[in-house]
Amino acid sequence: MQAGWLVAIGGAEQKDPPGEILEQLVKRSPPGEMVVITAASTQAGKTGHQYEEALQKLGRQVRILHFNNRAQVRQFIYQDLAPAGIFFTGGDQSRLTALLAGTELLDYLTELWRQGCTLAGTSAGAAVLGSVMIAGGRAEASPRKELVSLAPGFGWLPNTVIDQHFNQRGRFNRLLTVLATFPGILALGLDENTALFVRENIGEVVGEGTVTVLDGREMDFSSAPEVDGFTPLTVTDVRLHSLAAGYKFDLNQRR
Repeated sequence: MQAGWLVAIGGAEQKDPPGEILEQLVKRSPPGEMVVITAASTQAGKTGHQYEEALQKLGRQVRILHFNNRAQVRQFIYQDLAPAGIFFTGGDQSRLTALLAGTELLDYLTELWRQGCTLAGTSAGAAVLGSVMIAGGRAEASPRKELVSLAPGFGWLPNTVIDQHFNQRGRFNRLLTVLATFPGILALGLDENTALFVRENIGEVVGEGTVTVLDGREMDFSSAPEVDGFTPLTVTDVRLHSLAAGYKFDLNQRR
C-alpha cells in the first residue's frame, strides 16, 4: 500500500476563506474525517476553531484533539481514530515532541500514514516532520552555532530539517548553521502560505512563496568543528535551490 501525502506548510496559510494549500490538502486526502491536533498551541481553542471552520467549508468533518500532558496522551483511546488526514497546528514544536515522542499514539499515526492517510503540519507542526528539528533559535546577520538548538523530530521526512516562516523572518543563516553542523542533511526553508507536498520522495511546491533547499552533501569545507558558538561560520560549496509553486524536487536524488 502506498503511504499518504506528507505536507509541510511554512505557516500563516490562508484559512478564511480557505486558500489553495488547504484546498489541495483536502483534494489529495482520501475521503473521510480530518483530525486536527492542537497540542503545540497554547491557544488551542482558538486555533482549533479556525481549522475546524476552514476544513468544514471544504466539505470535511473535523475532529479536534488537544493534549496538555503525556498522561492524557497515554490514556487516549487512539484505536478509534480512522482519519483521512492528520493536521498538526502551529505553536511550539518542542511542546509537540515533548508530548508525543515515544508514545503509542505517535506510532499509530505513523501506521495510518503508511496506509494512505495524509500527514500535514504548519509552522511548528511542519518543524517536527523531519528527522532533525530546530527546537529554538534566532535570526541573525551571520551564521553561528549558538543561533540554533536542535532536537530529534518525528522523522517522517528522513535526513531532513525544516524551518518555517523562512524568508519572512530572515532565517536563512540559522538554516545554514544547521547545515554547517550536519552537512549530509537536506535543509528546507518554507515561506509563509507556502507548502511542500511530498509523496514517494517527490516534493511539489504549492502556495504564494518559495521553498528554499540547501544541500550540503558536496560541501567542501565547514568551520563548525573548529570554532566556538559565537564565531561566524565559514562553509563552502553548498548547493541552493529556490522553488516556486508548481516546481518539483526529488528529495532522494536532491534535484
